[in-house]
Amino acid sequence: MFSFFLPKHVKHGLQFAKDARKILDYKRDLWSEETVSEFQREIAQLEAACKEKDAKKIRNIRVQRNDVTNVWNLNDMTWDDIVASGYKKVIADPALGDVEIWEIENKSGGWFHPLHIHLIDFKVLSRNGKAPFAWELGAKDVIYVGEAEKIRLLMQFGKKDDPDFGVQTGRYMIHCHNLVHEDHDMMSQFSVGLKQSDMDPDTNTNVPPIATDYNHPIKADPPYADNSAP
Repeated sequence: MFSFFLPKHVKHGLQFAKDARKILDYKRDLWSEETVSEFQREIAQLEAACKEKDAKKIRNIRVQRNDVTNVWNLNDMTWDDIVASGYKKVIADPALGDVEIWEIENKSGGWFHPLHIHLIDFKVLSRNGKAPFAWELGAKDVIYVGEAEKIRLLMQFGKKDDPDFGVQTGRYMIHCHNLVHEDHDMMSQFSVGLKQSDMDPDTNTNVPPIATDYNHPIKADPPYADNSAP
Protein backbone atom coordinates (compact mmCIF):
# COMPACT_ATOMS: atom_id res chain seq x y z
CA MET A 1 0.00 0.00 0.00
CA PHE A 2 3.00 2.32 0.49
CA SER A 3 4.72 1.36 -2.77
CA PHE A 4 3.60 4.64 -4.38
CA PHE A 5 5.99 6.51 -2.04
CA LEU A 6 8.96 4.19 -2.62
CA PRO A 7 11.87 5.21 -4.87
CA LYS A 8 11.70 3.73 -8.36
CA HIS A 9 14.67 1.36 -7.85
CA VAL A 10 13.06 -0.06 -4.69
CA LYS A 11 9.77 -0.63 -6.54
CA HIS A 12 11.64 -2.47 -9.27
CA GLY A 13 13.46 -4.56 -6.66
CA LEU A 14 10.19 -5.59 -5.04
CA GLN A 15 8.70 -6.54 -8.41
CA PHE A 16 11.82 -8.57 -9.27
CA ALA A 17 11.50 -10.45 -5.96
CA LYS A 18 7.83 -11.25 -6.70
CA ASP A 19 8.67 -12.44 -10.22
CA ALA A 20 11.57 -14.57 -8.95
CA ARG A 21 9.26 -16.20 -6.38
CA LYS A 22 6.78 -17.09 -9.15
CA ILE A 23 9.58 -18.71 -11.17
CA LEU A 24 10.82 -20.69 -8.16
CA ASP A 25 7.29 -21.88 -7.37
CA TYR A 26 6.86 -22.94 -10.99
CA LYS A 27 10.18 -24.83 -11.05
CA ARG A 28 9.38 -26.54 -7.76
CA ASP A 29 6.14 -27.86 -9.26
CA LEU A 30 8.17 -29.40 -12.11
CA TRP A 31 10.13 -31.57 -9.65
CA SER A 32 8.08 -34.72 -10.04
CA GLU A 33 8.70 -37.87 -8.02
CA GLU A 34 10.40 -39.32 -11.10
CA THR A 35 12.84 -36.38 -11.23
CA VAL A 36 13.64 -36.72 -7.52
CA SER A 37 14.17 -40.48 -7.92
CA GLU A 38 16.51 -39.89 -10.86
CA PHE A 39 18.52 -37.41 -8.78
CA GLN A 40 18.74 -39.92 -5.92
CA ARG A 41 19.96 -42.62 -8.34
CA GLU A 42 22.65 -40.26 -9.61
CA ILE A 43 23.86 -39.66 -6.04
CA ALA A 44 23.89 -43.41 -5.34
CA GLN A 45 25.92 -44.08 -8.51
CA LEU A 46 28.37 -41.35 -7.55
CA GLU A 47 28.75 -42.81 -4.04
CA ALA A 48 29.34 -46.31 -5.44
CA ALA A 49 31.78 -45.25 -8.18
CA CYS A 50 34.61 -44.24 -5.84
CA LYS A 51 35.13 -43.73 -2.15
CA GLU A 52 37.39 -41.47 -0.12
CA LYS A 53 39.47 -44.44 1.05
CA ASP A 54 40.27 -45.27 -2.60
CA ALA A 55 42.11 -41.97 -3.15
CA LYS A 56 45.72 -42.50 -4.21
CA LYS A 57 46.67 -38.86 -3.76
CA ILE A 58 45.47 -35.61 -2.19
CA ARG A 59 46.32 -32.48 -4.18
CA ASN A 60 46.04 -28.84 -3.16
CA ILE A 61 44.93 -26.46 -5.92
CA ARG A 62 45.24 -22.79 -4.96
CA VAL A 63 43.28 -20.17 -6.90
CA GLN A 64 45.32 -17.00 -6.59
CA ARG A 65 46.04 -13.49 -7.83
CA ASN A 66 49.50 -11.97 -8.06
CA ASP A 67 49.25 -8.48 -6.54
CA VAL A 68 52.39 -7.35 -8.38
CA THR A 69 51.52 -8.45 -11.92
CA ASN A 70 47.71 -8.53 -11.42
CA VAL A 71 47.73 -11.93 -13.12
CA TRP A 72 45.40 -14.69 -11.93
CA ASN A 73 46.88 -18.17 -11.58
CA LEU A 74 46.52 -21.70 -10.23
CA ASN A 75 49.33 -22.83 -7.90
CA ASP A 76 51.52 -19.95 -9.15
CA MET A 77 51.28 -21.37 -12.70
CA THR A 78 49.88 -19.35 -15.59
CA TRP A 79 48.83 -20.49 -19.06
CA ASP A 80 51.84 -18.63 -20.46
CA ASP A 81 54.04 -20.93 -18.35
CA ILE A 82 52.35 -23.94 -19.96
CA VAL A 83 52.76 -22.56 -23.48
CA ALA A 84 56.44 -21.85 -22.79
CA SER A 85 56.91 -25.48 -21.70
CA GLY A 86 55.63 -26.79 -25.04
CA TYR A 87 52.36 -27.69 -23.30
CA LYS A 88 54.18 -30.22 -21.10
CA LYS A 89 53.73 -28.47 -17.76
CA VAL A 90 50.74 -29.80 -15.79
CA ILE A 91 49.13 -29.03 -12.46
CA ALA A 92 48.36 -32.73 -11.80
CA ASP A 93 49.19 -36.04 -13.46
CA PRO A 94 46.89 -38.88 -12.29
CA ALA A 95 47.09 -42.29 -13.93
CA LEU A 96 44.14 -43.51 -15.97
CA GLY A 97 41.50 -44.83 -13.57
CA ASP A 98 43.02 -43.24 -10.45
CA VAL A 99 40.85 -41.84 -7.65
CA GLU A 100 42.11 -38.59 -6.10
CA ILE A 101 41.02 -35.87 -3.67
CA TRP A 102 41.56 -32.29 -4.78
CA GLU A 103 41.44 -29.52 -2.18
CA ILE A 104 40.51 -26.26 -3.90
CA GLU A 105 41.62 -23.29 -1.80
CA ASN A 106 40.82 -19.65 -2.54
CA LYS A 107 43.90 -17.53 -1.86
CA SER A 108 42.93 -14.63 -4.11
CA GLY A 109 41.60 -12.18 -1.54
CA GLY A 110 38.07 -10.79 -1.95
CA TRP A 111 37.16 -12.72 -5.10
CA PHE A 112 35.06 -15.77 -5.93
CA HIS A 113 35.76 -18.34 -8.65
CA PRO A 114 33.48 -20.88 -10.39
CA LEU A 115 36.15 -23.47 -11.19
CA HIS A 116 35.54 -25.89 -14.07
CA ILE A 117 37.43 -29.21 -14.23
CA HIS A 118 37.21 -30.91 -17.64
CA LEU A 119 36.79 -34.67 -18.35
CA ILE A 120 35.40 -35.80 -15.00
CA ASP A 121 32.40 -35.38 -12.73
CA PHE A 122 33.40 -35.02 -9.09
CA LYS A 123 31.75 -35.39 -5.71
CA VAL A 124 31.87 -32.54 -3.18
CA LEU A 125 33.12 -33.98 0.12
CA SER A 126 33.11 -30.82 2.22
CA ARG A 127 33.02 -27.04 2.13
CA ASN A 128 35.13 -25.32 4.80
CA GLY A 129 35.18 -28.51 6.85
CA LYS A 130 31.38 -28.82 6.82
CA ALA A 131 29.01 -31.00 4.80
CA PRO A 132 28.25 -29.71 1.28
CA PHE A 133 24.96 -27.96 0.57
CA ALA A 134 22.02 -30.08 -0.57
CA TRP A 135 22.35 -28.82 -4.15
CA GLU A 136 26.00 -29.96 -4.20
CA LEU A 137 25.26 -33.64 -3.61
CA GLY A 138 25.02 -34.68 -7.26
CA ALA A 139 27.80 -35.10 -9.82
CA LYS A 140 29.47 -31.76 -10.63
CA ASP A 141 32.06 -30.41 -13.05
CA VAL A 142 32.00 -26.78 -11.81
CA ILE A 143 32.47 -25.75 -8.19
CA TYR A 144 31.83 -22.31 -6.66
CA VAL A 145 34.84 -21.27 -4.56
CA GLY A 146 33.97 -18.26 -2.42
CA GLU A 147 36.28 -15.85 -0.61
CA ALA A 148 38.86 -17.74 1.54
CA GLU A 149 36.96 -21.01 1.09
CA LYS A 150 38.47 -24.50 1.00
CA ILE A 151 36.56 -27.28 -0.73
CA ARG A 152 37.41 -30.99 -0.90
CA LEU A 153 36.48 -32.89 -4.06
CA LEU A 154 36.57 -36.61 -4.82
CA MET A 155 37.11 -37.66 -8.43
CA GLN A 156 38.07 -40.58 -10.65
CA PHE A 157 39.97 -40.15 -13.91
CA GLY A 158 38.27 -42.66 -16.18
CA LYS A 159 36.44 -45.89 -15.38
CA LYS A 160 37.40 -49.27 -16.79
CA ASP A 161 33.79 -50.15 -17.68
CA ASP A 162 33.49 -46.94 -19.75
CA PRO A 163 33.69 -47.66 -23.52
CA ASP A 164 35.86 -44.52 -23.87
CA PHE A 165 38.30 -45.65 -21.15
CA GLY A 166 41.28 -45.99 -23.52
CA VAL A 167 40.89 -42.65 -25.26
CA GLN A 168 40.52 -40.68 -22.01
CA THR A 169 44.30 -40.50 -21.94
CA GLY A 170 45.45 -36.95 -22.59
CA ARG A 171 45.57 -33.39 -21.27
CA TYR A 172 42.54 -31.50 -19.98
CA MET A 173 41.69 -27.97 -18.87
CA ILE A 174 41.00 -26.62 -15.42
CA HIS A 175 39.98 -22.96 -15.43
CA CYS A 176 37.88 -20.24 -13.82
CA HIS A 177 34.55 -19.48 -15.49
CA ASN A 178 34.90 -15.78 -14.70
CA LEU A 179 36.15 -15.01 -18.21
CA VAL A 180 38.34 -12.09 -17.17
CA HIS A 181 40.11 -14.37 -14.69
CA GLU A 182 40.43 -17.20 -17.23
CA ASP A 183 41.90 -14.87 -19.85
CA HIS A 184 44.38 -13.33 -17.35
CA ASP A 185 45.53 -16.19 -16.63
CA MET A 186 43.60 -18.57 -14.35
CA MET A 187 43.72 -21.57 -16.66
CA SER A 188 45.88 -24.64 -16.39
CA GLN A 189 45.95 -28.25 -17.58
CA PHE A 190 46.27 -31.68 -16.03
CA SER A 191 47.32 -34.91 -17.72
CA VAL A 192 45.67 -38.32 -17.39
CA GLY A 193 47.67 -41.50 -18.02
CA LEU A 194 50.58 -39.64 -19.64
CA LYS A 195 54.30 -39.53 -18.91
CA GLN A 196 56.37 -36.52 -19.89
CA SER A 197 57.91 -38.65 -22.65
CA ASP A 198 54.42 -39.27 -24.11
CA MET A 199 53.72 -35.57 -24.56
CA ASP A 200 54.38 -34.32 -28.07
CA PRO A 201 55.97 -30.84 -27.81
CA ASP A 202 55.64 -30.09 -31.54
CA THR A 203 52.70 -27.72 -31.93
CA ASN A 204 53.65 -26.23 -35.29
CA THR A 205 52.03 -28.85 -37.54
CA ASN A 206 48.54 -30.20 -38.03
CA VAL A 207 49.72 -33.83 -37.84
CA PRO A 208 47.29 -35.86 -35.68
CA PRO A 209 48.47 -36.49 -32.10
CA ILE A 210 50.70 -39.43 -31.26
CA ALA A 211 48.87 -42.62 -30.30
CA THR A 212 49.13 -42.14 -26.52
CA ASP A 213 48.22 -38.45 -26.55
CA TYR A 214 44.67 -38.45 -27.92
CA ASN A 215 43.68 -35.11 -26.44
CA HIS A 216 46.62 -32.96 -27.48
CA PRO A 217 45.81 -29.31 -26.59
CA ILE A 218 46.67 -28.16 -30.12
CA LYS A 219 46.68 -31.12 -32.50
CA ALA A 220 43.51 -32.88 -31.30
CA ASP A 221 41.42 -30.15 -32.96
CA PRO A 222 43.82 -28.19 -35.17
CA PRO A 223 42.88 -24.95 -36.94
CA TYR A 224 42.32 -25.00 -40.67
CA ALA A 225 41.67 -22.46 -43.40
CA ASP A 226 38.03 -22.15 -44.41
CA ASN A 227 38.10 -21.43 -48.12
CA SER A 228 34.46 -22.28 -48.74
CA ALA A 229 33.24 -18.67 -48.72
CA PRO A 230 32.87 -17.08 -52.19
